[in-house]
Amino acid sequence: MKIIALTPPGRFPTVDHDPGPWWGVAAASHDAVRFSANAAWWRGLCAPSAHGRLRADLGWSQRLRARLELSAAGLPFGARARAAAGALTDLRGPRPFASEEAAIAAGSKLAEFLEALNACQDELLFGLGWGVRAAGVDYSDSASLCGYARRDTILSAMVEDSLDAFPEDAGFVAFSVTSAEDLLTALIAARLLRRRSPRAHLCLADHGYENFSLQPHMEGLRRAGSFLGFFDSVVESKDERDALVPALATAHSRGAAPKGYLSSRSHPRLGSPVVGGGAVKLSAETFAPEQVFWTRVSPRRCYWSRCAFCAQNNKYDDPRPPSKAEVGAALDRLAAQRACGTRTFIFADEALSPAMLRLLAEGITARGLDIRWACRSKLELSHTPELFESLARSGCYEVLYGLESISPRVQKLMGKHTEGLDVEATRRILLSMGRAGVGTHINLIGGFPGDTVAEVEETVDFLVDVLPAVDGSTFLLNQFALFPDTPILHEPGSFGLVPAAPRGDMPSSYAFSVVEERRAESEAVLAELPRLRRKLSDGLGWGRYGQGAGAAAALDLYFGTGHGAIMKACGRNPFANPLKGRN
Repeated sequence: MKIIALTPPGRFPTVDHDPGPWWGVAAASHDAVRFSANAAWWRGLCAPSAHGRLRADLGWSQRLRARLELSAAGLPFGARARAAAGALTDLRGPRPFASEEAAIAAGSKLAEFLEALNACQDELLFGLGWGVRAAGVDYSDSASLCGYARRDTILSAMVEDSLDAFPEDAGFVAFSVTSAEDLLTALIAARLLRRRSPRAHLCLADHGYENFSLQPHMEGLRRAGSFLGFFDSVVESKDERDALVPALATAHSRGAAPKGYLSSRSHPRLGSPVVGGGAVKLSAETFAPEQVFWTRVSPRRCYWSRCAFCAQNNKYDDPRPPSKAEVGAALDRLAAQRACGTRTFIFADEALSPAMLRLLAEGITARGLDIRWACRSKLELSHTPELFESLARSGCYEVLYGLESISPRVQKLMGKHTEGLDVEATRRILLSMGRAGVGTHINLIGGFPGDTVAEVEETVDFLVDVLPAVDGSTFLLNQFALFPDTPILHEPGSFGLVPAAPRGDMPSSYAFSVVEERRAESEAVLAELPRLRRKLSDGLGWGRYGQGAGAAAALDLYFGTGHGAIMKACGRNPFANPLKGRN
């Protein structure tokens, strides 16, 4: 039986997401194929004929108005579409990853084309970071998503185009979604595939990525039977995906697959097949010159698991932290994937402890694995110069830290504080990274309940002072968001918050108000965030690229996608340190 791991249309594809260990198990007994409708969708979107599809349903007066608007804005659509299609081709080669000018040129072509698309119609909003959003859809509500997905729309026509090369003999299709936006395109794709392959089993196998997850809403979605008009089955828990999906596929090949919301409790007969190592045989198509493999060392939660704001742990049921015993199996999978040609890896574990990082680095070096890799950790006093030297020898080019704030008071509010890890200790850690040749990405939060403008500014000033000594460093100053199933949502009063009732049954975040005694300071922080972001960016040299859409797109791709991984890992990074001038 042919099993398809399908990536629906969504954010601009630059990394190949690991389907999980279940893939190696399924591939051992079935014909397993990766299919990226996302890459096909972006190619189709950037085709010069795409605007004809977008405007096909408009009346003559609307088409005339759209043409006039484009003309007035100076947007020659066909030329921009051809330039964007050329950028997709360019991004498969080395040039945009070796020079600032080429990277910004490719970003400009894509950004200007998306601006033209958004200017010529108002039904869909296109962006590199999310893919496509449909007007009038409440992405926090399953009924709204399903209602739109059932209709024949411009978006459904575009999704249908992206499925042109989908294998006709598919027997089992596993969908993975990373956001509410591509959950909608997955629903549309499932409806369309149902017509084409009525005997195939369509399974929503994975619905958690970064801060997005259906896990906190699963009980209500299961009770309502949401999405079952589109998918035959929904795997409830990410923890059980690797056991249930191959067992479900095998059951379907025998004509005995259960349907509905599935868990080991509700369907114990599915069993628990041994999930071993193995590599993904075929990579998903991306717009990058090499595969960047997004994977994990462990399927377990963050070892710290105390951050008041963190939503990433809610994707998992198992409360245990990663175990050192898992490193051997992770190294086996790395070796198998390296044998398939993959060299660059991003480990997406929420936070690997320094002890885990040491074992991983030593294991990679001992096995002689020629790889380049990035990971995430929590700042600890045990991040020593010796550890960074070991990481560098093993090919680690970046460690992401959620610093959030340099203020001990705010860190304590957040559940981030480590005794003894003061400003100077943090400075020493970051400087030792730079000396070892390991880069960093630093996440900050502004507007956390109880912080002040002075404390956020102090954190910005700290990074402006330290990061020039760490080549390959990037950063992000986020605005605080209230995510589902987080400690702060469970006890909002302790933080001075009053959450608003959600509109739908699957909110990705919650609106809230701040109690009166904290409101003035909270509003002041939010008002200052744009200035503080500019101060951080300009202070580290990024302002010299300008404020144009092309520079913004190129830097967004560098800061937050697989493009940055390729540049940071290669040793000839054109954006290594803007304060040092052009490489």
